[in-house]
Amino acid sequence: MINNQKGFTYPLTLCLLILFQLFLSMCIEQLLTERKMAHETAMILREEYYFLSSQKKLKGCFKLEKLSLQKERFHMSLEAWIIKLKLLVDIFKK
Repeated sequence: MINNQKGFTYPLTLCLLILFQLFLSMCIEQLLTERKMAHETAMILREEYYFLSSQKKLKGCFKLEKLSLQKERFHMSLEAWIIKLKLLVDIFKK
């Protein structure tokens, strides 16, 4: 240790380690953000699929009951809507 360059190596090594740690943490943060985005995108697509699937089933139910969504207007009380929804939930569970 006679020629130790008067303390030049330690600060240089420390700066390089800090830069490496900063770069690594930025990459990890980007990876985690991309994973969250992919998960949320999958959830949104799944919800959209379920919505479209239930819409198709509802149209099929209305066609089976010979009810036209465009021609008729439904004026039901709250209890009637709740009963109708319970029946539809039972149909979807099957």
